[in-house]
Amino acid sequence: MTEQRSHRLPQFFLTPGGPCTYLPGRVERKVFARLSGPLAQPLNEALTHSGFRRSQMIAYRPACDGCSACVSVRIAVNGFAVTRNQRRILKRNGDLVRQEVAAQATREQFALLRTYLDSRHAGGGMSDMGLFDYVAMVEETPVDTHIVEYRRPKEDGTPGPLMACALTDVLSDGLSMVYSFYHPGEVGRSLGTQMILDHIAAARARFAVTRMRRGEMPRFGATQRLPRLVGIGNAMRMLLAGAAVDGAEAMRIGLVTYLAKDARELARRSTAVCEAILSRGPLAARLVKDAVLKGYDMTLDQGIRLEEDLYALLQTTADRAEGVRAFLEKRKPLFRGA
Repeated sequence: MTEQRSHRLPQFFLTPGGPCTYLPGRVERKVFARLSGPLAQPLNEALTHSGFRRSQMIAYRPACDGCSACVSVRIAVNGFAVTRNQRRILKRNGDLVRQEVAAQATREQFALLRTYLDSRHAGGGMSDMGLFDYVAMVEETPVDTHIVEYRRPKEDGTPGPLMACALTDVLSDGLSMVYSFYHPGEVGRSLGTQMILDHIAAARARFAVTRMRRGEMPRFGATQRLPRLVGIGNAMRMLLAGAAVDGAEAMRIGLVTYLAKDARELARRSTAVCEAILSRGPLAARLVKDAVLKGYDMTLDQGIRLEEDLYALLQTTADRAEGVRAFLEKRKPLFRGA
């Protein structure tokens, strides 16, 4: 029993001294621990609370003799108040489209990172980072993490050029920005500050079911719809214990579709989704909605039969014939809902 438990305790190591990449003439040392196995997530959270940062499978913090210049900063988001200057930054970046994506490296992200490093950190510790190094930084992770992309919208409102990225860990009580980078040519936007403000807003958003606190039972379908959305375990935690989840966790467990930093972004993104739906065949969209909503409460076999029936119905319509013709003629279809 003792031997098994000893393997559950983290082991800490100290690096040899080396030149500091931030302060000339100083010696840098780090204490670090490896994150692996089923305890990686709680260990990462505990160490993050103690000032550690994560790099791939390692959590580390400075341990330099006679120097404490490097400090990990955590923001208590519930007590955070936006300043007048920060409001101006949020307004300037109100056009950016925010999207959380899986922790999978792309060449577009790497190209932006290289532009950022060459401009802001030439000669620094990451200045020689190659594509495979970036892939490792993003994808070699034992914890819950994702990338937040910020894009300038195209004229039609859909996401356009990549402006900034943040590799972000999801903690039980908030978010941890592992590494962020942005387009150095967009000086007026203050993209670094914008990403921090955006993460504060995401961590501050919270969802909870509170009726149990008053001895009441949740109603209006909460006990039926919530398990279907987030699973029985998460639903029980929220319904019975009144657990509140923040925006990042709500996104992760499927309670919300995406996060918006303000009402204007929400309206813009909702409009873009509606326009995308309207550009498709209206009859096909209607039948897809029927298949999903009606089939949700059916068995799998019943749902598949419903899908086949609706598919057969669609084959007899003029819209379906128009869609095929337009595809063959390489033009935009003219659907009429018939």
